[in-house]
Amino acid sequence: MSEREMLAEHGTQLMELKPSTVLQAAREDIKRHRRNREAAVMGECSFEHFAFHRMHVRKAADAESLLVRALMEPGLGLASAKYNTRLIYSDGNLLVAAIKLARSG
Repeated sequence: MSEREMLAEHGTQLMELKPSTVLQAAREDIKRHRRNREAAVMGECSFEHFAFHRMHVRKAADAESLLVRALMEPGLGLASAKYNTRLIYSDGNLLVAAIKLARSG
């Protein structure tokens, strides 16, 4: 059993995310999506993975709309095989705080 699994089993978080970190991850995912699209048009096989669920990233116009999608449809992210994606989607209050931060500046 990994340390992460052991801590999760006992209800202890390995780390706590901050709203600014989640907002930055959303912004980076929007940029990654654009780069992935451009690479596909150019015939390149490179693909950068997302922190948020790919369906939400593809439908989002910007970081704020990505955060709103994550808040409104957490099931996709919670079902992800990626631990970090599940971590982001598991805290609705964190997503709300990140949305407020996105709207403030």
